[in-house]
Amino acid sequence: NESIGVKAADFFVNHGLRHFAFFASNVCRERIAGAIRRDAFRRRIQERLGAEATFSQCVTGVMADNDDYWELGDGESEKWVGNLPHPCGVLVNEVREAANMLAICRALGIRVPDDLEILGVNNSYGFCEQVQPAISSLVPDYARCAVEAVDMLMALIADPRLPRDRRRVRVPSCAIIERGSTSSGDFGHVVARARDFIRRHACEGIGVPDVVAQVGVSRRLLEKRVR
Repeated sequence: NESIGVKAADFFVNHGLRHFAFFASNVCRERIAGAIRRDAFRRRIQERLGAEATFSQCVTGVMADNDDYWELGDGESEKWVGNLPHPCGVLVNEVREAANMLAICRALGIRVPDDLEILGVNNSYGFCEQVQPAISSLVPDYARCAVEAVDMLMALIADPRLPRDRRRVRVPSCAIIERGSTSSGDFGHVVARARDFIRRHACEGIGVPDVVAQVGVSRRLLEKRVR
């Protein structure tokens, strides 16, 4: 879960983002895992960007008839999403919660991925492809986790006095499946922001320095990405 948070932070930072958020549900079965992901996500952002970055979080939802389903409840999540700065990279604790966040964005007229890039966790191919835009997702290496767990169990059977520091194994491997809820390619959002700024101000006498100031990268890098 720590590696998930780190990988998500690096993904968004490499897209040129400076605003970040974490979204989760109170009733998700992965509350403890989500807290670890959130903290690692925030720490990595601070390590890479320091005071340049902003971070926001929202944990919402009320219990419905069964714990596989949750409702938005009191509208606080909609207010939170509506107040997020743009562009913003949002790590969502689970892909079903990401689908709910996409529904909020549609209701509020927030563009995904132009305004918010959304990255879920626990990739479900069928589910992620059913919504629009399709959900980009982090895929933990659960198979490797299972192998490590079995090896640990066998080691404990062989030696119940196994030292505590040998009872913990870090599994850093996870992948990102990119779909429509995130912009494509490194610094893809820089180009999207430049395009949006030009579209809105093209008749106002703007020049390249104005675009560079708006997107917050060097002229050389911006020209390279646009090409």
